[in-house]
Amino acid sequence: MPTYGRIITVSEADTDFGQPSESYQKTSQHIHDLCNICKGYIMFRIANGKAAIANQNRIPLDPSDATIASTDVFSVYSVSVLEELLSQGSNIYTQIQMRGTTLCVRNGQKIMEYGQLCPPICPTT
Repeated sequence: MPTYGRIITVSEADTDFGQPSESYQKTSQHIHDLCNICKGYIMFRIANGKAAIANQNRIPLDPSDATIASTDVFSVYSVSVLEELLSQGSNIYTQIQMRGTTLCVRNGQKIMEYGQLCPPICPTT
Protein backbone atom coordinates (compact mmCIF):
# COMPACT_ATOMS: atom_id res chain seq x y z
CA MET A 1 0.00 0.00 0.00
CA PRO A 2 1.51 3.37 -0.96
CA THR A 3 1.86 6.11 1.66
CA TYR A 4 0.13 9.40 0.87
CA GLY A 5 0.98 12.61 2.73
CA ARG A 6 3.95 14.22 4.37
CA ILE A 7 4.28 16.41 7.46
CA ILE A 8 5.86 19.84 7.14
CA THR A 9 6.02 22.97 9.30
CA VAL A 10 3.56 25.83 9.07
CA SER A 11 6.32 28.11 7.74
CA GLU A 12 7.09 25.61 4.95
CA ALA A 13 3.38 25.46 4.06
CA ASP A 14 3.16 29.27 4.06
CA THR A 15 6.12 29.43 1.67
CA ASP A 16 5.05 26.56 -0.58
CA PHE A 17 1.27 27.07 -0.69
CA GLY A 18 0.52 30.52 0.76
CA GLN A 19 -1.75 31.52 3.63
CA PRO A 20 -5.00 29.61 4.20
CA SER A 21 -7.99 31.06 2.37
CA GLU A 22 -10.44 28.71 4.12
CA SER A 23 -10.15 26.78 7.38
CA TYR A 24 -12.55 24.37 9.09
CA GLN A 25 -11.92 23.21 12.64
CA LYS A 26 -12.61 19.76 14.09
CA THR A 27 -11.54 18.30 17.39
CA SER A 28 -8.46 16.14 17.11
CA GLN A 29 -10.28 13.42 19.04
CA HIS A 30 -12.99 13.38 16.36
CA ILE A 31 -10.35 13.09 13.62
CA HIS A 32 -8.65 10.29 15.58
CA ASP A 33 -12.00 8.47 15.94
CA LEU A 34 -12.53 8.71 12.16
CA CYS A 35 -9.05 7.29 11.58
CA ASN A 36 -10.00 4.27 13.66
CA ILE A 37 -12.82 3.34 11.27
CA CYS A 38 -10.79 3.80 8.07
CA LYS A 39 -8.74 1.05 6.50
CA GLY A 40 -5.43 2.66 5.57
CA TYR A 41 -6.65 5.90 3.97
CA ILE A 42 -8.81 8.92 4.74
CA MET A 43 -9.99 11.61 2.32
CA PHE A 44 -10.64 15.35 2.73
CA ARG A 45 -12.39 17.88 0.51
CA ILE A 46 -13.39 21.53 0.78
CA ALA A 47 -16.10 22.75 -1.57
CA ASN A 48 -18.96 25.22 -1.44
CA GLY A 49 -17.91 26.54 1.96
CA LYS A 50 -17.90 23.11 3.63
CA ALA A 51 -15.33 20.50 4.61
CA ALA A 52 -16.06 16.83 3.99
CA ILE A 53 -14.23 13.73 5.18
CA ALA A 54 -14.65 10.29 3.62
CA ASN A 55 -13.17 6.84 4.10
CA GLN A 56 -11.02 4.92 1.63
CA ASN A 57 -14.15 3.90 -0.33
CA ARG A 58 -15.46 7.48 -0.61
CA ILE A 59 -18.18 6.81 1.96
CA PRO A 60 -18.92 10.04 3.85
CA LEU A 61 -17.80 10.19 7.48
CA ASP A 62 -18.21 13.90 8.29
CA PRO A 63 -20.84 14.94 7.65
CA SER A 64 -22.16 11.38 7.46
CA ASP A 65 -25.10 12.43 5.29
CA ALA A 66 -22.97 14.18 2.65
CA THR A 67 -23.57 13.35 -0.98
CA ILE A 68 -20.38 12.47 -2.83
CA ALA A 69 -20.39 12.39 -6.62
CA SER A 70 -17.94 10.16 -8.49
CA THR A 71 -16.37 13.31 -9.96
CA ASP A 72 -15.81 15.04 -6.59
CA VAL A 73 -12.06 15.34 -6.07
CA PHE A 74 -10.71 14.49 -2.61
CA SER A 75 -7.20 14.65 -1.20
CA VAL A 76 -6.24 11.20 0.06
CA TYR A 77 -3.88 10.68 2.99
CA SER A 78 -2.58 7.62 4.75
CA VAL A 79 -4.16 7.20 8.16
CA SER A 80 -0.68 6.55 9.60
CA VAL A 81 0.53 9.98 8.43
CA LEU A 82 -2.56 11.69 9.84
CA GLU A 83 -2.09 9.93 13.19
CA GLU A 84 1.54 11.09 13.17
CA LEU A 85 0.36 14.67 12.52
CA LEU A 86 -2.02 14.50 15.49
CA SER A 87 0.79 13.19 17.68
CA GLN A 88 3.41 15.73 16.56
CA GLY A 89 1.03 18.69 16.56
CA SER A 90 -0.32 17.88 20.03
CA ASN A 91 -3.26 20.28 19.66
CA ILE A 92 -6.83 19.53 20.68
CA TYR A 93 -8.05 21.05 17.40
CA THR A 94 -7.25 20.14 13.82
CA GLN A 95 -7.94 22.43 10.87
CA ILE A 96 -8.76 21.39 7.31
CA GLN A 97 -7.41 24.25 5.19
CA MET A 98 -7.30 25.44 1.61
CA ARG A 99 -4.05 27.19 0.72
CA GLY A 100 -4.50 28.37 -2.84
CA THR A 101 -5.56 25.21 -4.67
CA THR A 102 -3.92 22.91 -2.12
CA LEU A 103 -5.78 21.16 0.68
CA CYS A 104 -3.77 20.87 3.91
CA VAL A 105 -4.55 19.50 7.36
CA ARG A 106 -3.06 21.42 10.28
CA ASN A 107 -2.51 20.46 13.89
CA GLY A 108 -0.49 22.82 16.06
CA GLN A 109 2.58 23.97 14.14
CA LYS A 110 2.54 20.98 11.79
CA ILE A 111 0.83 20.58 8.43
CA MET A 112 0.04 17.43 6.47
CA GLU A 113 0.24 17.87 2.70
CA TYR A 114 1.31 16.02 -0.43
CA GLY A 115 -1.76 13.82 -0.55
CA GLN A 116 -2.99 12.02 -3.65
CA LEU A 117 -5.94 13.41 -5.61
CA CYS A 118 -8.87 11.01 -6.05
CA PRO A 119 -9.87 10.93 -8.83
CA PRO A 120 -7.74 10.28 -10.83
CA ILE A 121 -5.92 7.88 -8.50
CA CYS A 122 -8.06 6.40 -5.74
CA PRO A 123 -6.97 3.85 -3.14
CA THR A 124 -8.01 0.26 -3.42
CA THR A 125 -8.34 -1.79 -0.24
